[in-house]
Amino acid sequence: GETSLTLYHNETKLLTRGPFNQPSSEQVMNVDVEIGEAYRLEVTDNFLDGICCQYGNGTFNGYAVYDDGTEIMLFENDGRFTSSAVHEFIIPPPPPPQQSSSPTASPIIQTVPTPGYPPCSICANTPGGEGRITLPDVVINDGVSQPTTCHFLERAAQMGFFPADTCATITDHAADCGCTPLTSPAPVTLAPTTAAPVTPAPAPQRPPSPGHPPCNICGTEGRVISSPDVVVNISDQDSVTCGVLFEAGMTGYIEERYCPITAGLSAPCGCTTAAPVSVPPPPLPVPPPPPGGDSGDGVSCLDTDTLFPIDSVQGDQGCAFLQENPSYQYLCDFLDVAVACKATCNVCFMFE
Repeated sequence: GETSLTLYHNETKLLTRGPFNQPSSEQVMNVDVEIGEAYRLEVTDNFLDGICCQYGNGTFNGYAVYDDGTEIMLFENDGRFTSSAVHEFIIPPPPPPQQSSSPTASPIIQTVPTPGYPPCSICANTPGGEGRITLPDVVINDGVSQPTTCHFLERAAQMGFFPADTCATITDHAADCGCTPLTSPAPVTLAPTTAAPVTPAPAPQRPPSPGHPPCNICGTEGRVISSPDVVVNISDQDSVTCGVLFEAGMTGYIEERYCPITAGLSAPCGCTTAAPVSVPPPPLPVPPPPPGGDSGDGVSCLDTDTLFPIDSVQGDQGCAFLQENPSYQYLCDFLDVAVACKATCNVCFMFE
């Protein structure tokens, strides 16, 4: 007694079989379904070894059988799983009828009428009255019905499976399913072509930040992206580069409740720890030359008018340049500069 089968339609349990106790037996489940509708079959195994292949070679398949006896395979499974296997499928329309003299087989699958309720949407309360879900794979579990994804819940609502009172409650999951307003692209106006030069229009300005708390897509403070040009998908329709998304998060454009969703982008965006910035110490002050232009012992200690090369920007300069720019005092370590600027470089003692 280890294997059980359960069939769901819009999270409504249609049929359950098992647990099965007889080994090497064939089990058949017949249930009426509706063409065009979505269903889910769950097969569970208590012993975590599936139905293949340690104690036999079990498999299971799903078929749609129509009034004329034709069959279409919906799915097949080789029985290799651990605790459970799930198959989601939609009943296809029957194949074109074929002329046959054989008697019609008894129908196993029959269509049933839809409930016919007015269509509704999880995103009905989105600003503007229309919206779409951006998180279709999020699982909704309200503790009343079987857990279902936002995708299946929205599809059932739009096809009229929920009465008005239920439609009024599914909008509570708008945030969970990431409801976003539908937007239409702005009309594009083409300027007429003329011989005169056309001044390009200024680039569109970014709207002011809504002021949300900073959201680091790399997870923690001090981590940054290393692949800003990588394009990532944040929903079934939107894509953006890692660089744009990182900047938007750090400048308050991402709502706090959506920040955890971006955690999965750490790998593709190449998140890494930022290297510490090294700040050089300030240069040591240069002592002024001794008064009178000598070393104090009567030895001449005066700067000369000799020019020497500094770099490609400053060109050739003299001792006055070193006095006005202490950051270049390291040039005093060169003998020719020290000889020319004995007082500025404070090396009079070397020439006593």
